[in-house]
Amino acid sequence: MNRSCSGSEIEPLVMKRHLVLSLRPNRPAPTTRHRRGSIVMFVAMALLVVGACLALVFDRLWLDTAQIELQAAAEAAALAGAGQLASDARLQPPPVDLITPARDAAIATGQRNYSVGTSVDLRDGENGDVQIGTIQMSSENGHPEFVADTERPTTCVVRAARLTSHGNPVALFFRE
Repeated sequence: MNRSCSGSEIEPLVMKRHLVLSLRPNRPAPTTRHRRGSIVMFVAMALLVVGACLALVFDRLWLDTAQIELQAAAEAAALAGAGQLASDARLQPPPVDLITPARDAAIATGQRNYSVGTSVDLRDGENGDVQIGTIQMSSENGHPEFVADTERPTTCVVRAARLTSHGNPVALFFRE
């Protein structure tokens, strides 16, 4: 079985071979040498973003903790001050000083409480954090409102805060 080939049968085979060769890329295969270190950069950026997000979360949790502890300290100080206002000294005939012992008790109780590791500092004075007075119904809207009264006080209002203006801000990761 001897077969002979004509020239027309050989030529398409050669063309196919050239066609296949022309579909291959003319450049060498890419090596990892050109991309070395790129994954390290992406991991570093991702860690930076994750770290910043964690710092923001911890700052928020720290602020929430400070708020809860300040609320508890203010409530304890107000109860101590109100307890002094309701003492037996109230039964004495006027002039009995009810305001000073109530304010002192509220400040001392506030200082025994801590907010994020620091003693709660209540300012003393007329415009301080401890106010003594009464609660009266407002004539405008009928809601109860605090009125500073030195005659016969019945209420102690305490405002506990950690502010930069007070010189005792809450320490955070991100601060202006």
